[in-house]
Amino acid sequence: MAIKLRPTALFVHQLAGVVTGLLMVVIGLTGSAIVFHHELEQMLYPQLTRVAPTTERVTVEQVARTARATLSDRQLHRLLVPQKPGDVWVAMMQSNSKNLIERFTNVYIDPHNGQVLGVQPYAQNLLVLTEQLHISLLAGATGRIVVGVAGIVLVVLGVSGLLLWPGWRRWQAGVSLRRSANSRIVNYDLHKITGILSALLLVLTAATGAALIFYTPIERALVAVTGERAEPPKVSSAPRTDRTFLPLDRLQAVADATLPGARTISIFPAKKPDDPVRFRMRFDAEIQPNGRSFVHIDAYSGKVLQARSALEEPFSSAFFSWAYALHVGSWGGLFTKVLYVLAGLAPGLLFWTGFALWLDRLKKGPRQRRRSAALSQVGSE
Repeated sequence: MAIKLRPTALFVHQLAGVVTGLLMVVIGLTGSAIVFHHELEQMLYPQLTRVAPTTERVTVEQVARTARATLSDRQLHRLLVPQKPGDVWVAMMQSNSKNLIERFTNVYIDPHNGQVLGVQPYAQNLLVLTEQLHISLLAGATGRIVVGVAGIVLVVLGVSGLLLWPGWRRWQAGVSLRRSANSRIVNYDLHKITGILSALLLVLTAATGAALIFYTPIERALVAVTGERAEPPKVSSAPRTDRTFLPLDRLQAVADATLPGARTISIFPAKKPDDPVRFRMRFDAEIQPNGRSFVHIDAYSGKVLQARSALEEPFSSAFFSWAYALHVGSWGGLFTKVLYVLAGLAPGLLFWTGFALWLDRLKKGPRQRRRSAALSQVGSE
């Protein structure tokens, strides 16, 4: 059984690596770059994203009005709430473009005096472009599918690589680096060591990334198995001709009272007459860094239409909270994030060494390849 399994695993591993290797490198490098997205954005654009903290605060409604006045030809899609001292309000303004990069422009607003710090289209934000390259290769829905399939292929690469690791028979053979040997042996040793050190995180991030991209079919499957509804039904505001939307600050107070102990991460104002105002919130105990607790409120009456605490969500919904946290490395603090950055760099070294080994095998005839493989195995024992 083992004799048949190893050649099959080697064939699958080489084929998948050669065909998708460069794509894995791109996904890995961009993933590493966005692990510290918030910190890097503040480093790259400090004039937009950082202010000196003071005790003064403008209201949420003032922030929304300032954003709408700044870009009056666009709709206010979402307000990102400052989470730490020195953070700013970010108003995501939306156009009618179908291209996500062209659709959104951020307005950065000082939370203390309400002044506009700057306006930045998505296309001018290096980290947004990096994130979209990671998620969709800047190719929209088609690109997302390609990245999702690549995630599945990376799981196959990781599992087949684990099966091929020579350390299962003698662990020293799996971690030895013969630096004085020829380039083929050095590449082989670098490949096996990098692979075994990064395999677990690469398989984990690849599987969770694919799950997030293929969200809908996986959600349906989980609902079918558990019988639990993942997403509650949609709700709507009841428009009144004699009344306008209530101020966002008043609705914020309702949301806070509805889920005490949760803090608001982002606010989705009503865009159409029957839209509710949505508050995305987070409890400290939640695994999802952006929160998966929601309060939907009637924009006219202030009545709570729907509330959902992530601490009580069904398994089919909690699954994706864990998938996201495991994918971005937010579950273990700074140490885990650093590990994720290093894991994202691993596909580059794995592709370089693996491709060199594959080219070396191509230069040899079938008999020489078998002899080379045998010598490599003997040398690693």
